[in-house]
Amino acid sequence: MKITPNKSSSDILRQKAEDLLKKKSSVIVSSLSEVEILKLLYELEIHQIELELSNEELSQSRSAAQEAADKYIELYDFAPVGYFTLSKEGKILGLNLCCSQLLGKERALLINTKVGSFVTDETKQIFNSFLKSVFQGNSPKTCEVYLSGNSGIAKIVQMTGKLMGNSEQCMIAITDISERKSILEKLKRSESQLKEEVKQRTLQLETANNALKKELNHRKESQKLLKQSLQKYQSLNSYLDRTREDERKSVARIIHDNLGQTLTFLNVELTLLLKILDNTNPLILPRIDSMLQLVNQSIITSTNLITELRPIVLDNLGLLPALQQLFSDFQKNTGIQVVIRIKKDTMPVKGATATAVYQVVSEGLANIRLHSGASDLTVTATADQSAFFLTMFDNGRGITQTELKSTDSFGIIGMKERILGIKGKITIKGEPGKGTTFSLKVPLAGWGEKAGSWENS
Repeated sequence: MKITPNKSSSDILRQKAEDLLKKKSSVIVSSLSEVEILKLLYELEIHQIELELSNEELSQSRSAAQEAADKYIELYDFAPVGYFTLSKEGKILGLNLCCSQLLGKERALLINTKVGSFVTDETKQIFNSFLKSVFQGNSPKTCEVYLSGNSGIAKIVQMTGKLMGNSEQCMIAITDISERKSILEKLKRSESQLKEEVKQRTLQLETANNALKKELNHRKESQKLLKQSLQKYQSLNSYLDRTREDERKSVARIIHDNLGQTLTFLNVELTLLLKILDNTNPLILPRIDSMLQLVNQSIITSTNLITELRPIVLDNLGLLPALQQLFSDFQKNTGIQVVIRIKKDTMPVKGATATAVYQVVSEGLANIRLHSGASDLTVTATADQSAFFLTMFDNGRGITQTELKSTDSFGIIGMKERILGIKGKITIKGEPGKGTTFSLKVPLAGWGEKAGSWENS
């Protein structure tokens, strides 16, 4: 039987089946009944359909296999990584397009050539050791070598090789890492440069830090000297305050003992003379009377002067009675109403502390009289075993922050310095249009009679 070239394999298979069926039918047809022949034909038709379905599945499988093979070839050829199939001698048995591009030649010209001929001399030993180790084991091996192509520029490549199933060939994957290496070199140079810059910057910072330490030490030394100078100034100020108070006390005593007694004696003598010459000489009596008035006025003036220099009541009765008299005289002289609130169990304050407080309160009253424009003044005073407290509140215009901070406010500066000399504190707060609050606190426990000597208790 002749098979026409245009027939498919399924048609050929069907033709053969029909020929076999005719041969068998000619042998057994005479012994079969018509029913059996029909049944046999039915089964043959079923078998024929099964064969056709199997043939169709086989054709589809063949097409899928061919398609997969085509995709594999496409992936192999156009992969971004180069692939070699090498023999034990290093000959190229197969390669993809990426490999031919790396080597700079067509694929057909590279078959059966040795890869080692493209490896530079300095890395050829590395490649030979790599290829040998690949054929000696089943685990993948890796190396880095230089390849020289037609461009004359050597490329750094990474090779990864693995032995194939027949142990006579190996598969080598090759990747161009020239750009990566270049980037790494740049990173190394940048890192080296950065380290050098950090080193230089560190040296600069250390130099600046050392200079700063010297400056800080210098400032600490300056602060120490300034503190010592301040302490000396405070001691000197306290000494001057004591000296001034001693001088005021001495002058007051001299005026009292000498001038005061002289004026008192003169007053007595003139009074007696006035009685003796009573109505004897009309021209002399008015003169004596005038002289007596001048003596009395001088006695009052000297008494006021003694009080200004050193209040006798401060030495004889203490601070609180002296302050009460001071506030009483202030109200009488200024017309400002003064309300005094003194706690009953307030402890007495004497010595240098009493003197400093009296002088500061006197200066505060002078400021109220001259600058506040107040009509009322409220005074609160109390003291315990540790400190004396005094607060004055006037309803005047209220002192401003500018006035408090002014370097020309010598009265306020003097008050603060005097109280600082006895380890005390002054607080002055003003509220515009509502008044000024003056608060004073001085320690008592451990404070000796000598101003400036503080004893911790």
